[in-house]
Parts: sequence; C-alpha cells; structure tokens
Amino acid sequence: MWNSAADAENSGRLRRASGNRCAGTLGTVRLTEFQELLHTEFGVARGDQLLADHVLPAVGGRTGAQAIEEGIDPREIWRALCADFDVPRNRW
Repeated sequence: MWNSAADAENSGRLRRASGNRCAGTLGTVRLTEFQELLHTEFGVARGDQLLADHVLPAVGGRTGAQAIEEGIDPREIWRALCADFDVPRNRW
C-alpha cells in the first residue's frame, strides 16, 4: 500500500504512461520495470519521493515524474537518478 498521497499520485503517473515503451541503449524499459528498479535501489518511500521532488538537470531540469509525463525515456531518467545519487555504474 501507499505511504502517502504523494506515493499514490506518483504511482498513478507511472500507470498512466505505462503503455509507452521507450528504447534505451540497454534495451526497452517499461515504466513498471523503471518503478521496480527505483524501489529496489532507493526503497518505496524514498524512491517515490525522489521521483516527485528531485530536479534532474540531465532531463532539462524536470523532476522524474514530470519527465515521465512528458515522454522522456525512463532509462534516461533512471541513469540521471543513478548519477545524481552515486549509484554504482553496474546497477545503471
């Protein structure tokens, strides 16, 4: 279940765009896969909060949630989050 209204809202954003597939250099990443990576790396509450609040210069100064809504490749968003939070490259 959701930890906050923001968690539920972010999940709704992911579900609304889940029909889209975006090709990245490491293959196709669905939004459900992106969410799984996000929650595995950062935890559900923190991951959802980062998606909603953290501004990513690599995707034009948008938050991850804004970038998803605007059709940015989830792989690009994932890499930007990983770079900003020093996630080891083998998990990008």
